[in-house]
Amino acid sequence: MGLFLGVLSPLVSTFGEEQPIDFNRDIRPLLSDRCFACHGPDNNKRKADLRLDTREGALAPLDDEGSLFTVVPGDPDKSELFYRIITDDPDDLMPPPESKLPGFTEDEIALLRRWIEQGANYSDLWTFVSVTKPEEPDVEGEDWVRNPIDSFVLEKLEAAGIAPSPEADRRTLIRRLSFDLTGLPPTPEEVDAFLADESSDAYEKVVDRLLASDAYGERMAVEWLDAARYADTSGYQYDWFRTMWRWRDWVIDSYNRNQTYDDFLTWQLAGDLLPDATLEQKIATGFNRNHPFTIEGGVIDEEYRVSYVSDRVTTMGTVFMGMTLECARCHDHKYDPVSQKDFYQLYAFFNNVPEKGFVGGKPLSAPPAIPAPTPEQEARLSEVEEQRKSLHAVLMKANPALDAEQKEWEASLSSPWEIAFPSDSNSSAGTVFQKQQDQSLLATGTVPGKDINTFRLDLDPSTEVTGIRVEALTHESMVGNGPGRSSNGNAVLTEIEIFHLDADGKERKRSIAKVAADYEQKGYEVAGAIDGKPKTGWAFDGNSNHAPHWIAVGLEEPIPPGAETSVYVRLRFESQFGGHSFGRIRLALTSLANPTEAVAGSELSKLLEKPESDRSGAEREKVKRAFRSQHVSLREQARELARLEKEKTDIEAGIPMTMIMSDDQPRETFILERGMYDKPMEKVVAEVPENLPPLPEGAPANRLGLAQWLTSPDHPLTARVAMNRLWHQLFGVGIVKTVNDFGSQSEWPSHPGLLDWLAAEFVESGWDTQAMIKTIVSSATYRQRSDTSRKLLDQDPENRLLARGPRNRMSAEMIRDNALAVSGLLSRKIGGPSVKPYQPPGLWEELTNRKNFQQVYEADTGEDLYRRGLYTIWKRAAHHPMMATFDAPNREVCTFSRSTTNTPLQALVLLHDPQFVEAARKLGERLVTNDRRVESWIQQGYEIVLARKPSEEEAGLLQDFLAGERERFRSNPEEARELLAVGDSEVPSDLDPVELATATMLARTILNLSETITRH
Repeated sequence: MGLFLGVLSPLVSTFGEEQPIDFNRDIRPLLSDRCFACHGPDNNKRKADLRLDTREGALAPLDDEGSLFTVVPGDPDKSELFYRIITDDPDDLMPPPESKLPGFTEDEIALLRRWIEQGANYSDLWTFVSVTKPEEPDVEGEDWVRNPIDSFVLEKLEAAGIAPSPEADRRTLIRRLSFDLTGLPPTPEEVDAFLADESSDAYEKVVDRLLASDAYGERMAVEWLDAARYADTSGYQYDWFRTMWRWRDWVIDSYNRNQTYDDFLTWQLAGDLLPDATLEQKIATGFNRNHPFTIEGGVIDEEYRVSYVSDRVTTMGTVFMGMTLECARCHDHKYDPVSQKDFYQLYAFFNNVPEKGFVGGKPLSAPPAIPAPTPEQEARLSEVEEQRKSLHAVLMKANPALDAEQKEWEASLSSPWEIAFPSDSNSSAGTVFQKQQDQSLLATGTVPGKDINTFRLDLDPSTEVTGIRVEALTHESMVGNGPGRSSNGNAVLTEIEIFHLDADGKERKRSIAKVAADYEQKGYEVAGAIDGKPKTGWAFDGNSNHAPHWIAVGLEEPIPPGAETSVYVRLRFESQFGGHSFGRIRLALTSLANPTEAVAGSELSKLLEKPESDRSGAEREKVKRAFRSQHVSLREQARELARLEKEKTDIEAGIPMTMIMSDDQPRETFILERGMYDKPMEKVVAEVPENLPPLPEGAPANRLGLAQWLTSPDHPLTARVAMNRLWHQLFGVGIVKTVNDFGSQSEWPSHPGLLDWLAAEFVESGWDTQAMIKTIVSSATYRQRSDTSRKLLDQDPENRLLARGPRNRMSAEMIRDNALAVSGLLSRKIGGPSVKPYQPPGLWEELTNRKNFQQVYEADTGEDLYRRGLYTIWKRAAHHPMMATFDAPNREVCTFSRSTTNTPLQALVLLHDPQFVEAARKLGERLVTNDRRVESWIQQGYEIVLARKPSEEEAGLLQDFLAGERERFRSNPEEARELLAVGDSEVPSDLDPVELATATMLARTILNLSETITRH
């Protein structure tokens, strides 16, 4: 509640006692802070029928006689408001002592007296007034001004009698720019190039280069992911995983191609409603689906669905309008002119999504969701399809000679499979196989609990083999005449393997590309027979176990003619169910390009039994392709066609799903009593708050119309909020300090004219975010030194007057990325699924207590360990500990401004986290490899990490420190080896362990400096 008082005093003292009172700047914060909760916009909670947020309410008589008034313009002594704040009577004093609200200070009482004396003027909430671009102020120090930003800043500084700070040196500037625009440090080569560039536009060239970097989009995305509450899990009890990283990648790409902010906003709110919406426009609407959702059984579906819709309204209001709309879900807003009706009219825009509150099962995405191929997948699918069409045309080209051969082929066989009787068979459990007249093998003897059957098939040297079929046939000797030897005639084939013996007699396994079966039991699908897992397998249950069944596999690479004399088929029956093996087995081979389509009982097999005259055009095409696929003249083309079709299937199977918006389920919307899902009251329709401009003429009453309203030129909030957020990102604090709140409870802007100039300039630029960034970072204000004097620190401790450059601790992502970058470990790969870097073992299990729900954390290996921080898997219930330690939010709700704490645990992370120890070792390798001298290590370390040279004092201290460390490692080489063993990356064998460990300690020291983790 005391938020506003610290801002008010310097403003009053700066402008003097005679400065006219500004209601929004000077009075509204006082009334909002102390009075509006009971005497504000909320009709239901208002006390004494007294309203102080409007002039009409404040001037209305308090008694029937009209002799008592809350405020009497020009006369504070006759104003009940003034009496109530100065009285000594505890029964009359406002705010009441029991309310725990702070009383008015002497300065504030004096301010309220002056306001009443000056006529008690009111004005609309300043953020609800359309932006008018102000004129650039006239200032005395014109030589300092680089662009209009500086004029607005200097005007305040000159009024306060404060001079701006000198420009920072070039090393500081390039490091500041690099972190602010890319989140990464400059390389020594980039620093040297900037220092050597004497051209007048040297600084501008650095800005342009950084804005054109792919790392720019990643840097900007981190801020947006916080605002959009992006995470890789769904929250609530089970915190199940879901796929939303395609939306995250869209955000990165949007920033990198500098999509205009009005489109950026529109696509995310309503991309699906745009005419002929593209895949990317639909993906963008995932912004609205990033909220948590539950998969817990037993919840009330509508209760949670209402919560999801409310979350979208709240997030939209916070992100795009800087409004605390959630306060109006249960009642009229206590401070701002937003009614409960306004809230539910906005709610109606988001209430038509075909979703449920309870999402059953363990989904990777909750409907509505769509396949969202990556650009790489789309490009490869296009290439594959083009090649596939070309090969298909070759394969199916008109050829009368082949057509005649096809007739003979169809007449000569009822199936393209050739029975192959094994030349040898054996069982790991002693089963004896007896040959049957139909060339099958009958299993006899005691039924084993588990068994492994291996069959040798001798091949004709002239025959190509593309697939193998195994039939599980029935027999009267088995229970229920079933194909399986279990008590109910079932069987579980846990794995089928195809291999041959190489020249040394060792098994060489052949890869299986496809598998098919005529029937599969639920939970025991045929894919389980080739996944290498003994707990899965193919089975046929009691609904079908009195009939024969088959399984067929297609080989990844065909066995060419003459390549091998024999192939072995191994059937593993190793499930938890004893005795579940095949009772009568028959094997067959084929040379068809798509063998899994040609099994007896399959569609093709049935077509071969059908007269040609009875086949449809598509059926004739299928038979024709089957024949030509095995024809010697087209075998290679058919094989390549089959490979391409498999690749297409594999790519499509790997396409991620992503949640999107749609308006496919229109619903009626009602104001909900106290926000309760089951307490509907007045029916409302989609509409915007009445105290803001109306929907643009012709705009539809849906999310697209809402987006058009937000981006209309006369909307007072959108551009202001966006520019304030950008300023906060670059300076560490917004022009309006309360970045997420532009209402009555917000802090008055430090530079109102500057904020409005930026907002107007933003719209005039065509909503060009990069243009605005370039304008801000090109200003003299941004380019100031960040160090300060004690006098200036006392005058302006929070740098609200901007008399010095910004100095802020890096975000968690930047701290980690910086360490990886300077060490040479950082992967620059853009996008893709989230990754799992190092974290303490058992953390997920301890925090979630759900070992059976994918809650076991297994760190990645290789490149994925070194991806940028924004790709780290974001689990809401068990946040990555390094990120949490450095104040990253869990993203359950929209977050605009992260807190910045300073704790001993942070120092421990930087010293002992494997990621940082490994980074220090790799940086140490860079230093040792470049030069063997300690003095050189120190200088290079500073230049790589801090973009500057060490002072003589720093160099001397570090030399003494390293001398002691070298001696320690020489005396105890085991300590050196333990230090160097941390991490997944290899340690060069040609480096002296003692020297490398010593250099690693230097790197650890530099990486732990406060300056290292500070942006400016």
